[in-house]
Amino acid sequence: MSQLTNGAQQQGQSCNPTPMGQLPSSDAIPSTKFSQPLNDDTIQENTPFNISFTGSNLGASPPVNSLTNFLAAPQQLNSNGLIIGHYHLVVESLTSFSQTAFTNPSQFSFFKEVFDPTVPTQMAGLSAGFYRASVSVHATNHQPIIPPVSQHGSTGDAVYVRFLLSQI
Repeated sequence: MSQLTNGAQQQGQSCNPTPMGQLPSSDAIPSTKFSQPLNDDTIQENTPFNISFTGSNLGASPPVNSLTNFLAAPQQLNSNGLIIGHYHLVVESLTSFSQTAFTNPSQFSFFKEVFDPTVPTQMAGLSAGFYRASVSVHATNHQPIIPPVSQHGSTGDAVYVRFLLSQI
């Protein structure tokens, strides 16, 4: 039998007894879209840049402490019927834009919890190569959001960006 989760992040298998929680109406499913960088943008390596995205239908709020309250409470809605939550922004290295191999979810170049997408995320430059930036929507206790219906569009977004070697 799997060990029960207790608010701490588990590396091995575990069982979470937390109920799913409140579900929004189908017209209040969150959605995201990157505005900077755009797909196939090229940035000079090691050059600082901004990542910007917008989000809709989320009652954005700072996440709970992921070391002590991870997955420890059900999804909740605010007084407007929107899921209370935040976003996870991740940048991963790829071998090319045509890479078909899976990425390793435990290896990434950048991770940030974002609760106000109107503020651009300032990034230090990345080394030359290909990258995928993705944003996903999470409830307050870090669980992926739970929409009220199975048939819906993607709530997250991704862009693919190239960093070129500096010219000497």
